[in-house]
Amino acid sequence: MSLSRSQCWLLLTLLVILAYGNSLENGFLWDDFTLVTNNSHIRNFEFIPIAFRSDLFHNDSPTAIRYYRPLQTVSYMADYALWGLNPFGYHLTNGLLHLFCAVLLFLLLEKLTSNRVAAFAVAALFAVHPVLTNAVTYVSGRADSLAFAAMLAAWCFWLERRPLAFTAAAFCYIAALCSRENAFLFPLLIVLHRLLLQRNDCRRALLDALPFAMLALAVALWRLAVLSLHGSAQPIVSLPWSIRAQLPFRALATYVGLLVWPAHLQMERQVVVGGNWLHVLTVAGALAVVGLVVLARQNPLARFGTCWFAVTLLPMCVGLIPNASVAEHWLYVPCAGLFLAVVSVLRLTRGAMFLLAGVLLALTARTAVRNREWRDPMTFYARTKGVAPHSAAVRANLGLEYAAAGRTNDALLELSAAQRIAPDSVHVTKHLAAIHLRQGNLSVAQGKVADALRMAPHHPDVLMQAAMIWERRGDVPKARLFYLRAMAQTLSVPLRLEYGQFLLRHRRYKEALGIAEEICALEPPNAEGHNLRGVVLAEMGRWKEAEAAFEVAARLDRHSPHAKQNLARLRALRERRRYGSVGSDDEGASLR
Repeated sequence: MSLSRSQCWLLLTLLVILAYGNSLENGFLWDDFTLVTNNSHIRNFEFIPIAFRSDLFHNDSPTAIRYYRPLQTVSYMADYALWGLNPFGYHLTNGLLHLFCAVLLFLLLEKLTSNRVAAFAVAALFAVHPVLTNAVTYVSGRADSLAFAAMLAAWCFWLERRPLAFTAAAFCYIAALCSRENAFLFPLLIVLHRLLLQRNDCRRALLDALPFAMLALAVALWRLAVLSLHGSAQPIVSLPWSIRAQLPFRALATYVGLLVWPAHLQMERQVVVGGNWLHVLTVAGALAVVGLVVLARQNPLARFGTCWFAVTLLPMCVGLIPNASVAEHWLYVPCAGLFLAVVSVLRLTRGAMFLLAGVLLALTARTAVRNREWRDPMTFYARTKGVAPHSAAVRANLGLEYAAAGRTNDALLELSAAQRIAPDSVHVTKHLAAIHLRQGNLSVAQGKVADALRMAPHHPDVLMQAAMIWERRGDVPKARLFYLRAMAQTLSVPLRLEYGQFLLRHRRYKEALGIAEEICALEPPNAEGHNLRGVVLAEMGRWKEAEAAFEVAARLDRHSPHAKQNLARLRALRERRRYGSVGSDDEGASLR
């Protein structure tokens, strides 16, 4: 069976459209709210320098997990410039990035194997396999495709063996390192390529990988310096060595099972560490190792593909990641190696290609079904709860969605269940307090906040909740004290914006102006800080300065209605003031 290169590209495009076209209708969920909808750092390109010298979440909490992924933030800036907060555009970018990865994978494997049909088969399996939906359908999963696209581009340029192409490869690899941590493994893939496919000696292989290793070291040092400014990393969960030794085998069994039969896909997946029956999973993992060794012995391509799979997956299998022990999106790069190994031992006859077509159609259908489970937060959390009922995070998030929909009783049931699962979780306790506060149950909310403060006395979010409760009780000085305590723990701009609004509500304009100017000093490109400054100046009657602040805010965030609305309202108020038709209490009332 013969396929031209353009036909392969067209077929890959068609497969990605069929598999992921329905994901364009999906909304934002989970970390998307932190990384996109509530993230002021993506509102204009003036934040690019800040993105390269801060962590992904821009979070000063000492318990937050640190990721250095500036290009992920820059990609959201580009989306925001084009689409604002319309999720369609963000899902479109994810789909296009995944298609780009599939096409680059095809081009790379065509060069490595000199077999276009085999290269297409591997790229097609990669394009539609449903286990990758966590990386493609989930907007926050974009780091996987960004890093892999940059690695594949670097690899293709490196194969050209020309100075200009090598320079392009270096820039692409730096982009990969600035997208996701697994890019640090790329020099090992170059070594495997030289040793197993080109049969070079070890010295030549190491020399070829050395420039990439030096770039990796340089970025690693910069990354370490940046992340150390934002607090220490979350400690690794301590497990008995008897369990830790089994985790790689249990994780491998889970991953291989998902690639062979992707029936039970979920976001909150864990390799449970208890229960005697789980030794069966350990045995299955050991058998998977034996199977991989047998596969690797078939031919050089199978050996290379198997080693690719093992090298890029092993760091995620050893139980060092603090927030999960298995995650489906971690297969994004490794699965391509395993697909290559399997395809390399098959005879791609016409009958085999018809079988492959059937497999691709089945996988495409499964991916499309999985995409619908990501349609909106409530659907996603309800579905995930069904397969992961013991996840406190999932139940807490589902409870918040119920609360937003007005289903308060359902919300309290889910959050109470989450608290039973994780009684020491500050996250769950503060959300329970928020729901009781929304209902007006101030005493219950205050009790929950007190519980959260016993767990984490210096948690800024909990201190801010305490401030909100005291404000609702009418004790403004005590509320102000809790706001000040919260701000003493962090340089968080959102917290200062909340405090600025609090000061505005209580007509403490001089203090509010000081907070607004502090925000503008901390983050000069922050449109909300300039907008707050404009509101305060308008309340103080400093019209020209307020107008200038609103103009800056409107320039910094062209999709936000607040600054433009405030400009229009301010000008209208000034006109009314000129003709004496506005009272002093009304001058800033309509500004926000």
